[in-house]
Amino acid sequence: MFVSTQDNIDIYYNVQGPEHAPCIIFAHGAGGNAAIWWQQIPYFIERYRVICFDHRAFARSKCPPESFSPIYFESDLLAIMDQENIEKAALVCQSMGGWTGVRMAAFHPERVACLFLANTPGAIPSDELSAQLRSLPVGPNVPPVSQLAISARFRERSPQVAALYQLINDFTVQTPPLARLMAPEVFLSQTELNGFNVPTMVLSSDLDVLFPRNLLEASACKIGARTTHVTDSGHSTYYEQPVQFNDLVGKFIGEYLL
Repeated sequence: MFVSTQDNIDIYYNVQGPEHAPCIIFAHGAGGNAAIWWQQIPYFIERYRVICFDHRAFARSKCPPESFSPIYFESDLLAIMDQENIEKAALVCQSMGGWTGVRMAAFHPERVACLFLANTPGAIPSDELSAQLRSLPVGPNVPPVSQLAISARFRERSPQVAALYQLINDFTVQTPPLARLMAPEVFLSQTELNGFNVPTMVLSSDLDVLFPRNLLEASACKIGARTTHVTDSGHSTYYEQPVQFNDLVGKFIGEYLL
């Protein structure tokens, strides 16, 4: 299915599960798209209405590079929710998807039942995030996001499933300008941070080379979020440790989705 946004970008999404059940919306990271949640969908569709979508410029949601920015992410999600007549949903967001979830919770809290941030600071600025960005290697020999998102240990343990991650990532033919994720205008102001009141859980994992635990716990502190930590996983905990991830998400959203 597609929905057209205010700036005429067609956003792809799919809906599964009981029509009148409480809704969960999954927002993928820069290494994925709607298909990347294949280990979550079967777990949740028996109890919940589940929506997965392609962010603008990813896979089936085509848009020109100049139209890619997180400042549009929450309005894209609102367009999906309005088209499906969803008043409120739980948001489960990984990496880049955290920008969608944090901005949605800050600017449209009445539409968000709760927020689960997996391996992402989202649109929450911090000194720790600035320091981490300065520490990341740059240049032509740096591995692409799709490789940094999966730990070497997982590639050794599950080479077939790791290969599938890359195949799904390849649905996005041209990577959008991801540097715009860090543009000053996409982050919450101090006033917005102080007023943040959506129930939130922040997940970190021990092998995450992009957003380590100390950074994510600092982000959680800024919005009064709870935290949880997973071992033996890289940046894509939902992909590397799906059983544990699904259990943590299920228990958290179960507190707020009735």
